[in-house]
Amino acid sequence: RSLTTQSADADCRFGLVLCLPDWIKRCGVEPWCRYRFDPRRRENPIPFSAVFVGQRDRASGQVRRSRSMMFTFAAFCYMLSLVLCVSLIFFAIWHITAFEELQADFKVPIDQGNPLHARERLRNIERICNLLRKLVLPEYSIHGLFCIMFLCAQEWLTVGLNVPLLFYNTWSRYFHSPTDTKEILYDPASVMNGDTLKFCQKEAWCKLSFFVLSFFYYLYLFDNYSAQMSVDGRTVSLNLWDTAGQEEYDRLRTLSYPQTNVFIICFSIGSPSSHANVRHKWHPEVSHHCPNVPILLVGTKKDLRGDAETVKKLKEQGLAPTTNQQGNALAKQIGAVKYMECSALQQDGVRDVFAEAVRAVLYPVTKKNHKKCVLL
Repeated sequence: RSLTTQSADADCRFGLVLCLPDWIKRCGVEPWCRYRFDPRRRENPIPFSAVFVGQRDRASGQVRRSRSMMFTFAAFCYMLSLVLCVSLIFFAIWHITAFEELQADFKVPIDQGNPLHARERLRNIERICNLLRKLVLPEYSIHGLFCIMFLCAQEWLTVGLNVPLLFYNTWSRYFHSPTDTKEILYDPASVMNGDTLKFCQKEAWCKLSFFVLSFFYYLYLFDNYSAQMSVDGRTVSLNLWDTAGQEEYDRLRTLSYPQTNVFIICFSIGSPSSHANVRHKWHPEVSHHCPNVPILLVGTKKDLRGDAETVKKLKEQGLAPTTNQQGNALAKQIGAVKYMECSALQQDGVRDVFAEAVRAVLYPVTKKNHKKCVLL
């Protein structure tokens, strides 16, 4: 949580969400970025830390609770799923280690002249198989809970990828068996077979690869980057949180919205469709989750306005790059505090965008009261 104060001399913490539907075109993915920054005195900049439980209103001296909780149930399910994914990685590594040991033991012929050594090897094989059997139920239970958590978070793509593997584990191998499952799974007589060992090893490696890729994929849905800048003599520490912008991550993306003090909604000047998306998608989403929060509208890729190839392609479709007048009109329509343009390619106006976002929080524009006073 962030504490927001209206005093310019007081220490302030601010959150900023940067919506970039066309900032970077990577395979049609629309990235979303979140900036959180902490303006402090120049001699003591402190990075943002979401640790407070309310928002203090200095005018009234009261702490009012936020309209929306940052630690939502969906966020809890997401974080718990990461922990469960780590557990599944541990199980997969243990399986690989166990089967590697059994494979090494299988390659060594039994010394018939040394019965003590043969019995020791047999006891070691039975010990490994017993441990494998004991891990079956915890592994399948954790995987089931893993799917339930993402189901609660309504991450249908993740559930769709994990349910087939869960079905294979629980039904094909555990329940769908003509005899007692506990006796047939990882039985020493059946496991100590060359083909069976190779199959189990490949299966364990496939599981490990799947869970490791899943963990880092979910972990880096929210990538962060830290930097510092100075605005009007005040040091600001920014933290960039980069998340996926696909529709299947709409619920995860909105986890970064609570307690945000200013939004930057961006569109590409060379893409009229992204200009339309501001009005039809991004602004309704932002205003729904965080009403009354200032918005800064930014037109990106300013250099495309003078790019002959871009202008030609748009002209063939009966379109044209967004003009400055159209950007200002859109900003007025969505109630943005200001409209700005920048070009990351030419490094033109990029810093000004973030500086203006900071000022939108430091010096909020109060809406004028248009009510008339009638004297009788």
